[in-house]
Amino acid sequence: MIYEGNSGLKNAYNQSYGLSNYEKMFDGSKQFYNTLSFYYKPVANALTRGYRYDSATGVRTYKTYNVSGNRSIEANHNFFLYFGNKGQFVLSNILNGTWSNVGDYIGEDSAPVRQSVKNFFLSDRLGLQCQLGRQSITASVDLTRRNTSSSRAGFTSIHATNINYSLSGVFKLPCNFGLSTDLNLYTRRGYMDEMMNTTDFVWNAGVTYTAAKGALVFMLDGFDLLHQLNNVTYAVNAQGRTETYRNILPRYVLLHIQYRFNFMPKKAKSRFDNK
Repeated sequence: MIYEGNSGLKNAYNQSYGLSNYEKMFDGSKQFYNTLSFYYKPVANALTRGYRYDSATGVRTYKTYNVSGNRSIEANHNFFLYFGNKGQFVLSNILNGTWSNVGDYIGEDSAPVRQSVKNFFLSDRLGLQCQLGRQSITASVDLTRRNTSSSRAGFTSIHATNINYSLSGVFKLPCNFGLSTDLNLYTRRGYMDEMMNTTDFVWNAGVTYTAAKGALVFMLDGFDLLHQLNNVTYAVNAQGRTETYRNILPRYVLLHIQYRFNFMPKKAKSRFDNK
């Protein structure tokens, strides 16, 4: 790979125009919050890293360009419903739809020319939380549908679905101990590369101990206790290219100590005492 500079780049300008509506209602122990919003976000002189591919040598030469025409339209709808005799249950739904047009520069055995990729994302998160005294349990489902297309020669459209299921809890135990844990099932389907069509079951957990009247906290956290995640993950960016990420520590156990204290300067303390 070869990376070239570009001294003629201009500053990119991100703009956002939107409308939103917020309402709340109360009926005894029930509370309802509802938000609806729309946004239009154009970008002037957006930056993109294009490339030129030489099929004879297999070398890609990358260069950053300014590209025009990048824009997105978003619509969001969120609601939260608190119910139960003490409002201990919370039902929530977060719905988002985003359409975007993203420019790119790509050349195959020729100078890069402007291309455009259109993305549509529809995501929805449905959650239910229960607060029973000092104990909390949350269940949620996250769904994301992606459609990506382009008129670029050789481009393969993407019609993929990601679904994440989660069950988590935070518990206060006797003798100043605490426990937090979450179970997650991550599924990805519809990608052309089979390495991206995965199912991962991930369990995380943490234990805390509080001392010195809450000033000192010991925390032991474990991530991916079942050893399900791979240290190599794949993602598709806005231009429809597959990116590879390598995580040196896909799973770990971490012990950390937190000490909390309040410090007030003498001058501030004297003013506070005189009030």
